[in-house]
Amino acid sequence: MFRVTIWAVCVLRAVDPAFDAYLGLWPAFQYPALILLGVSFLTAGFGLTLVSHFALGRHWRSGFDREGPRVLLDTGPYRFSRNPAFLGVIIAQVGFWLALPSWFSTLCLIVGALAVYRQTLSEEMHLDATIGGAYVEYKRQVPRWI
Repeated sequence: MFRVTIWAVCVLRAVDPAFDAYLGLWPAFQYPALILLGVSFLTAGFGLTLVSHFALGRHWRSGFDREGPRVLLDTGPYRFSRNPAFLGVIIAQVGFWLALPSWFSTLCLIVGALAVYRQTLSEEMHLDATIGGAYVEYKRQVPRWI
């Protein structure tokens, strides 16, 4: 729902630029270079998220598989980060904030980062319980983020 709201705001801005008045834009930070940097982060973040999802292949789940996973994926982007998809989401959120500096994007960044962090902790506990020793070793070798 959260991502749909962000998407809807972007569509509304494109259809009716007057919608910006409701977002609490910070005009002092509306620099073309900052917006370009934000779009670059958005693109890189979405790209990393997609690559990470595809790397999981048939093991990808939305939420928890209460009976699994049965294997630990430590290849592709998972060689460098235990949570590359979540890292991609955070990078994209920072990009959104840079591209549209406002009260709205600040709220989205804070809520999004907290949600991703909580999900990360929950998934790590789940993997500790389902995979055990191999996951503990993986955690020692690969950082949570980068």
